[in-house]
Amino acid sequence: MPTINANEKTQTHLSVATVLCPCCSVQGVGYRTKYRLNKFDGLPHYVVQCRNCLLHYMNPMPDISWLENYYRQRALYGAESDFAEDYSNSIIDKQSIFNELLAPNFSDDPAGKLAVDFGAGSGYVVKAFCNSGLDGIGLELNPSAPSKARALFDVDVRNGGLELLADSSATIFSIFEVLEHITDPVGFLRQVRSKLNLDGLLIGTVPNYYGLGRYIFGIDSGALTQPEHVIYFDLSTLDKTLRAAGYVPLFIGPYKPNHVVIGFGMRQSIYKYFGRNFFTNFLAFCIGQTKKYLVYPLVNMFVEKTGKLAHGLTFVARPQPSVE
Repeated sequence: MPTINANEKTQTHLSVATVLCPCCSVQGVGYRTKYRLNKFDGLPHYVVQCRNCLLHYMNPMPDISWLENYYRQRALYGAESDFAEDYSNSIIDKQSIFNELLAPNFSDDPAGKLAVDFGAGSGYVVKAFCNSGLDGIGLELNPSAPSKARALFDVDVRNGGLELLADSSATIFSIFEVLEHITDPVGFLRQVRSKLNLDGLLIGTVPNYYGLGRYIFGIDSGALTQPEHVIYFDLSTLDKTLRAAGYVPLFIGPYKPNHVVIGFGMRQSIYKYFGRNFFTNFLAFCIGQTKKYLVYPLVNMFVEKTGKLAHGLTFVARPQPSVE
């Protein structure tokens, strides 16, 4: 039986069955309690940190069937507009990521090969795949996804999960803002690995536990979104999770547009209180240029070196076929 070594305030609330770390599964090392979360399903939940691998995760985890039902009923991710042109920047951003992070790691031209986006939402990532010459499909639990994706982008998004894919069929598998939702990330990534062929690549993004937002907003930050986010990655624990699942990370770190963007509303306040004139326009211009060329480059240089403060982390990994 694993030893529970929790904060005394929460020790009586957490069952022995839930203390195993989703990354390292080491028994007996316990955890540190970091936050008490809201009772979104009527039960107390906490953010805890494994004392062995230092991963942060929700404890106890929500029931999987409860979560799946939640995703089927909630609004479709990435479907804020009914007009395809409103997604053009997002599609261009994803194509840029593919070109800069995926293409250098292929020995052959990936055009025409299967690319799968898991948690596809409205299908704009699938559209980016297709624009890049790949055969893109999406997988999504929300029942409105297939019709939405077809209407917006004329792409193939299917209701269901990994069971819809043949083994070794995919060359690219993307999980953008997905892994933080998975209660067993190592087990899930191992299943994904079985769907990738020998040339396959995994690409995705996760919120950064050590992002600026979590320091400012705590449990109300995007990194700790409730009840969706159950795993809270940083640079080190994302690397450990990928390796535990049998992948070789090729890139992990902050990548546009997940660098730090800070807004205090200074320019809006200037216009609100002093109106728009030559002086306020010039002052707003100076503030904008200072942020663009002085503040952000310095802050993001620190972000790139440490992984701290970035809003999110991007990763590319290759499966190890020999891993059991």
